[in-house]
Amino acid sequence: ALADDRFEQEGFRVYTAPARTYYYGSNPQLRLDGVEQVEQTGLITASAMQPTQLVLRFAARFLRVEYVREQEAYAYRQSRLNRETRRASNKQLSWVALPKGRALVDVRSGQAVRPFAPVLFGYWSWQERAANALPRAYEPGTAP
Repeated sequence: ALADDRFEQEGFRVYTAPARTYYYGSNPQLRLDGVEQVEQTGLITASAMQPTQLVLRFAARFLRVEYVREQEAYAYRQSRLNRETRRASNKQLSWVALPKGRALVDVRSGQAVRPFAPVLFGYWSWQERAANALPRAYEPGTAP
């Protein structure tokens, strides 16, 4: 969705943010300074040397990603990984940080070329387990 500049049509809302926070919306008392909605892919991506890759980069500390077409899984809300005290959300909420300032993303799979270049928080960190970080050509029982 990001590579095709269709993230909004696919159900994603993307914001740059100075901190991980659950609150942002139409209520002015819950808005945070420095949280800005990303409306065009070009604000957080750039072309890579390979046509099948995209560079993810943003100046803010976090990218806040809301997926509004599904609510959080019950298991996520009950997991020990999700210790924040809050009400159930009708959307999946995640944050991305880039310790190196950028990350290469494979356009076909949507996965980072170097799996640990982006650091995931929130729903994606719970959903994207270590098995998803294995090399794409990995076959169980074979040596790397």
